Parts: sequence; structure tokens; C-alpha cells
Amino acid sequence: MQAQFPLAVETPDAAPAANFAVAPAAAPFGMFICDGNGTFQTVNAALEKLTGLSADELVGRRGFESLHDPAELARRRAELPCLAAIGARYEGEWTYRRRSGTPVLVVLALSALSPMSGAAARHPGEALYVGVVVDMTRYAQSEARLWYLSHHDGVTRLPNQTLFTERLELTIARCQRSHSAFTVLIAELGHLRKLRDALGRIAEPIDYGGTALNIAASIGIVAYPDDGGDAAATLMRRAGVALSAAAAVHGNAVRRFSTALEGQAARRFQIETMLREALQRQQLHLVYQPQVTLANGRIAQVETLLRWNHPQRGMISPAEFVLVAEESGLIEQIGEWVIRTACREAGKLLRLTGKLPRVAINVSPQQFQRADLFETIREALDDAALHPSYLEVEITEGALLGDTEQALHTLHALRDLGVEIAVDDFGTGYSSLAYLTRFPLNRLKIDRSFVTRMSGDPQCLALVGAIIAMAHALKLRVTAEGVETPEQAAQLQALGCDEAQGFWFSRPVTASGLRNLIGPLGAG
Repeated sequence: MQAQFPLAVETPDAAPAANFAVAPAAAPFGMFICDGNGTFQTVNAALEKLTGLSADELVGRRGFESLHDPAELARRRAELPCLAAIGARYEGEWTYRRRSGTPVLVVLALSALSPMSGAAARHPGEALYVGVVVDMTRYAQSEARLWYLSHHDGVTRLPNQTLFTERLELTIARCQRSHSAFTVLIAELGHLRKLRDALGRIAEPIDYGGTALNIAASIGIVAYPDDGGDAAATLMRRAGVALSAAAAVHGNAVRRFSTALEGQAARRFQIETMLREALQRQQLHLVYQPQVTLANGRIAQVETLLRWNHPQRGMISPAEFVLVAEESGLIEQIGEWVIRTACREAGKLLRLTGKLPRVAINVSPQQFQRADLFETIREALDDAALHPSYLEVEITEGALLGDTEQALHTLHALRDLGVEIAVDDFGTGYSSLAYLTRFPLNRLKIDRSFVTRMSGDPQCLALVGAIIAMAHALKLRVTAEGVETPEQAAQLQALGCDEAQGFWFSRPVTASGLRNLIGPLGAG
């Protein structure tokens, strides 16, 4: 902590000399003039205040060295040169002792006084020196305050990542010397920001309006030195990779870093970069998979599916890039493109053939929470000159469990417009009867995982039958996904399932392929 103070004093005429005589009295820091022995000749009020000693006690009676802490001065005597050897300038940090005995950190600056100065003129033939003493306590306090603010969160007052990184670097250095190990854990609380914004301070569990709210946590782990890397930044990045893998499980998961996870993270980053480019270069396209009425074999609906054909890498699986789109926030932009493109292609197909099965569009939970979703759908229908009855929106159970009031408002607005609503992948989430009775739904889609196990698992077959019966009791139609064999289709028909979708009936087809299917099969 070094402070620079200009001490060159040149007074070639009487006016500056007079000004110099006045300047020390107005200075906010201590100033003094001493003779060659260090005895005070003049002191200002700021020095009196700093030391607690009056001018009468200092001038002609004491030397400036008497203000120093005796023990420190004895220990550091060689660092304080004699006045005759000062030359142009001296500056150093020292501890002074006030009259009360309390220590005070100061910066002491000394310089020989110019022979042309007024003070020197009053002491002809005598060497004089000017000293400046600055109390560094407030500067030290300010510096400590700045350090605290840069190393702690402004809201919670808890140590922040900057402080953690510094402590992590110290831990690494210590463990390198001692050949010991440690583990870094990063925990992330799910939806913490939303709950904090809504409820204020958070404990576990949260009792809000008679309802207990529990927060899911994801934890990423990296071990030193087992997981490699001897830099804090590397360990933090790898712990973050493990945390991302844990968060992908959707809460209450723990993952330890591995090179495989690092490779997956690199792949996700690569996919995200390519996906942004794909949006700009229009590399995405839609295909449609028919959903067939089991009673008569006619196409009741077609599900809109997103496909990506990369010019160099070929077809990239939706299972890979849709997850990346959700994590990166691109899913909302992609979802809007899907809505507008599906409506445009459906409108064109209707004008060409004169008939059209209902077109189902998947809406992600992130997109469903947007307040402008209804307007986006309405505008897409208007632009395509497509009646709302030709459109169905498929949502997952998770989309219904966020902002309930917003979800209800959006669903009722869509139903009032004439758009139908289906719940996709039913049975894999909460499968709550509460939302089935509360939300204005038209159809349930049984997840393919239940359909594929029906033949060899009597309990699974019974569960599918129970879902169908429950849905019918609630006046909901039922569509089974992933039907790939005639046996599965027969079982579903026997259970009273309304519609089926899968490779047994048709693979996804392009819009032109769907035009060919509509003619011979007919729209249900």
C-alpha cells in the first residue's frame, strides 16, 4: 500500500513562499518541518490531531522519530535513512503511536526543503526538511471494504465464487505440498430463483399457504487429484460438467466428473453451435406421422415431428438436439418456427386435397410458459388461412405443473379458439388425476414404454387398460404411441384404445408423402 505525495517545493519569489506558509495549516494530512536533527520546527493542526500531541509538545521538544512505534523502529532502523542522506525523496510505511498509545498506520514522506523557500530563508545556513504524514487507516478500511464487496454476494453476504476460487487455489497448493486429496462439490437448487421471487426467504421445507414446497437439488462432484487438472479453473469447469449431467436428470441427482461426461459436454456445445447455424440456414424440416383410428383404419391426426439433416453430418437425432435446444434456450425459437411452418404446410395441403387430418404440434414446457404462445398460434393459423379445428397442441405433464394460472388461461384460450389439447407421454410423469379434471383436455397419449411391454408384462397390460378406462370416463380420447406389431395393435383395440401411432401403421412422412396418404386412406 504505497501513496505518492508530491513534495518538491520551489518558491522563487515571496508570494509562493507566503502561500507555502499557509498551505500546511489547510492540508488534510499531517505536515511538519524539522531541522537536520529531526527536531520539529513547525507542525500543522492535522499532525496534532493525528498524534494527539499539541504543537507546544512537539515543536523544539521532540524529533519526528519519537512518533514511531519504538519496537518497530528498533526492528526496522536500517530502513529509515538519516536526514542528510535522504536526497530528493524518501517514502515508507510505518506505525505511529498516538498519545493514548494506540497504533496508527501511516505513510511517511520526507524531502529536503528548497533553500529558496520561505522557511529556509528564516533559518539561513540551516538544513531543513519537510515531512508529510498520511493516516492510512481510512484507506485500509476502504480497501478492506472493497475486498469484502468483491468477494461476497451483495444480497446474502455469503462468500462468492471469486473468494471460493482463491481458497480453492490455496487448497490446491497445500495439497500439492502435502500430497493429499480433496473433493469439490457444486450444488444447484432447482427453480430457486422462481421460488425466491415469489416467496422471499427460503427454508426447507417451505410452508406456503398450507402447502409444503420442496426444492430439488443437483450436485456435481470432481475429485483432486483423481479427476486430473491442477488449476482451480479446470476443477471448477469439470465440476460444472458433472453438475450439468446431474441437472439433466431433472433434480435430486449426483454425478461425478468423468472424461465421458466431458466428451458429452463438448458434443452438446458443438450441437448447440451447429443448431444456431441450422436455424439461420434453414436446415430443419418437418415430417408427419399418422395416428390411425383403430376401429376403421383411417387417419385421425398426424403428429408433427422435427428433423435436422446436416449437410456434412447427415441426420441428427431429435433425442440429441432437442435436449440441447431446451438447455440453451433455443427451443422457444425453434418451437415458434415449428408452429408457423406446420400451419403453413397444413394450409397448403388442405387447399391441394380438399381434406386434412388434424395436425398435432408438440409445445415444450418452456414455450408453453410464454404468455404470447396463444397469440403466436392464432397468428400462425391466420397467416396460413387454416381453421383452428385442424390444429392440436400436444403438451407434457410437466408443462401443466408450472404456473398453473398461466397454463389454465392459455389452455382455455386455445380451446375457445377451437384448438384441441392432448397430453403427451402420459404415464411417465406425475400422472395426476387432479390436472386431468381441472384442465380442458381432449386426449391422452400413452407412452411407448407401456405399449412395448404389454405383451410380456400382464401388469403393464392391466395398467394400459386402466388408463384407457379412466380417460374414457373423463370423456377423453386415447392414443397409444410406439405400436410396432399387429399383436400390439390388436391388444389395444381389445382394450378399447381409440387411436394408435407407430411404425406398424406408418413411419413419419414428408408433407408431399402425407398428401399421397390422405387420398387412399381418407381423413377420419
